[in-house]
Amino acid sequence: MLERKNTKSGSIYSTDPAIIGWDLCAGATDASDPDGTVLFGWADDMSSYVKSIDKVHFVILGMGFSSNREDIFKLPSVDMSFFTVSIGAKDSPAQAIGSLSSDALSLYSLVNKPVGASFSCSAQMVSSVVSDAASSFFGSKGSLLIYDYEGFRKYAGAEGSMDFDSPSLSDGLKKSLELAASMKDKFVSIKISNISSIAQSDSASISVVIGSDADLKLMYGEKTPLLQSVELKGAKAGANVLNITGLKPETDYLCCIIASGGDKSGISKVTGFKTKAVKRMPSVKFSMSNNFIKAKGTDFYDGGKIYRYVGTNNYYVRSYYLSNTAGAKNRAKIDTFFDEAAKAGFKVIRLGSNGEVLNASLVNKDDPTHDFRIGPDKFNEIAYKSIDYCIDSAKRHNVRVILHFTDNWEYYGGVPVYAKWAGVQKNDFWVNPECKKFFKQTIDAYVNRKNTVSGVLYKNDPTIFAYDLMNEPRNENDTSSKQMNEWVAEMSSYVKSEDPNHMVTTGMEGFFLKEDGTHYSGTDFIGSHKPASIDYSTFHIYPASPYNHFSASTTKWIIEDYIKRGHEKTGKPVVMEEYGIPNGLEEYPKPQWVDAMTGEFFAAGGNGVNYWMLIDPTYFFGDGNQVSYADATYMNIFIKYANEINKAGY
Repeated sequence: MLERKNTKSGSIYSTDPAIIGWDLCAGATDASDPDGTVLFGWADDMSSYVKSIDKVHFVILGMGFSSNREDIFKLPSVDMSFFTVSIGAKDSPAQAIGSLSSDALSLYSLVNKPVGASFSCSAQMVSSVVSDAASSFFGSKGSLLIYDYEGFRKYAGAEGSMDFDSPSLSDGLKKSLELAASMKDKFVSIKISNISSIAQSDSASISVVIGSDADLKLMYGEKTPLLQSVELKGAKAGANVLNITGLKPETDYLCCIIASGGDKSGISKVTGFKTKAVKRMPSVKFSMSNNFIKAKGTDFYDGGKIYRYVGTNNYYVRSYYLSNTAGAKNRAKIDTFFDEAAKAGFKVIRLGSNGEVLNASLVNKDDPTHDFRIGPDKFNEIAYKSIDYCIDSAKRHNVRVILHFTDNWEYYGGVPVYAKWAGVQKNDFWVNPECKKFFKQTIDAYVNRKNTVSGVLYKNDPTIFAYDLMNEPRNENDTSSKQMNEWVAEMSSYVKSEDPNHMVTTGMEGFFLKEDGTHYSGTDFIGSHKPASIDYSTFHIYPASPYNHFSASTTKWIIEDYIKRGHEKTGKPVVMEEYGIPNGLEEYPKPQWVDAMTGEFFAAGGNGVNYWMLIDPTYFFGDGNQVSYADATYMNIFIKYANEINKAGY
């Protein structure tokens, strides 16, 4: 249609001034699209396509107007908002003409583009309402009124036909034309020009020159429709600046200016800007002493100095020890990881340090470091060497590590595999003598190991901050937590008997017993952390998870409650050992939440945090909570708190 050549005039349709514009679809609707998303996307695509070929004609979308549909008329390639009004034989002409007026005015004020309307009524009313409709419509800032009557010439007898021989109809049409011509001076737009922008990483200043005093609204967003806005009331003719805050770094934004004042208005073309990358904050350098970190009362101590830390988690970095089948992994990436962690102020990293497999036929062939125990009797030296290298690299970068002996979950084998080795059900693990024997063998394999890189026995290496007995232990078979408490006491005492130098904790999520003394997880934050051989308490918190869905105030209260009860009831330090916010949740803007949770923890007197989790930029997996050390937005959050904690240089 756009590229057609008129066989009569020779004009190409796309440049023919006889054409006012293109209506994409008369009466556009989609009953299966209740929120209008599909129709909006279609109109955006089609109007943009028409504009790419025809830059001189209006693009119109002839759909009904409703209060939740005006955004579709704001599309940059839709030039005119358009609606229809029809008076049936039983309808009130005054009411319909009133709708013509109110809808025109609403669209004009909401969209700030020319307003068009199609108006029809029964044949009996035509002559009497024609000029009234025009007066109402043009008086309400309408621009294009189409009298939509069928039936002239050979269709003169059809329902709703227009009798052009009727003097009253001719009179009404003439008055309408005269009225339209007389209104032209009332549609002088406010001139908007010289739009420019200066963008920072999280804000932008938009400069604009307007031709007369007006209220300004800056509409902006990453894509159309532009639903976010800032306003400047009472702007004066000339140069003005509107400021936007809360933007995302390194992001392309679209914007336009709407001006309105008195009987005049104007809307600019859609322009764009891009925010800058976030600059990395300088961090305080810190060193690591040769002291073993100890817990005394509710504080950690490095020798005689109180020790607090900002830390993180990483479960996969050890797998860079050997090249995999694709040859993509190497030890240098381990060193880079610890170097970047130290640069961000992370002093303690909780490493993934377990992997159990039922037998040799089930080993992970893609990653030789994946499985530490292959069946109950074989300890995989390559896997232990990968941890050796990680510990040595951490030491070289002044970073300490937390190791866990196994996992409650099956991702790397864990408790389910121990139970299968012993021929029992998973939750028999906590009481079964054979399972206990296997677990103590794992403890022995770590605490008595000599690091193949440094030559230092693990039990003698202060690089190890502490041992987690397990990641997130649970015993659903014993909701009283009695079995778990006894297991924790026995295993932590065993660790201390083999390695009296290092701290031991549970690795628990932090469930409390109910008032009736039960809990589905079979763990108790107070009871399980009370044994003398447990040095500090841990909890994990994910506010945005579907089974939590905590508000900001609830999250703050929970964090403060853990610290208060941990300090008062167990008399020991408290560590928020895992916490995280997923990417892309509008309800949980990630940077603000990570910042708030970290700050609230330390403000309440907490002793150490380990964010879940830190990754390198080449890692493309994870659960959505991860942050890359290359992302300055997040690193600046951690650097801010680490700088305060590390300001003494340790």
